[in-house]
Amino acid sequence: RELEGLELIGFVGVGGGNFADEAEPGVNADEIMEDDRVISRVTYNIDNANEFGQTECPICLETFNNEENLAKLQCKHMFHRTCLHDWIQAVNVRQQVKCPVCNRVLL
Repeated sequence: RELEGLELIGFVGVGGGNFADEAEPGVNADEIMEDDRVISRVTYNIDNANEFGQTECPICLETFNNEENLAKLQCKHMFHRTCLHDWIQAVNVRQQVKCPVCNRVLL
């Protein structure tokens, strides 16, 4: 889960673009994380795991803990809040921030 301090180097995205080379100062990850229109806060409940449709974070691949606060996107994908924040900050290319799972544009 700890993504802080990792440097994004030479990550080639779909279409051959290199995120490290194309990155511009785009939107602020902190602002996106606090925007309720983009990201909902949900509490994971292991008793209702089937309703959530996910048991682990697609970014770090760690299992969600019971009563853990998560970030849920409009596309219904859920993440650890810190994982999603770090993802947004790392791949914020030309203000086109997308879901790490389905590529739905967040903004």
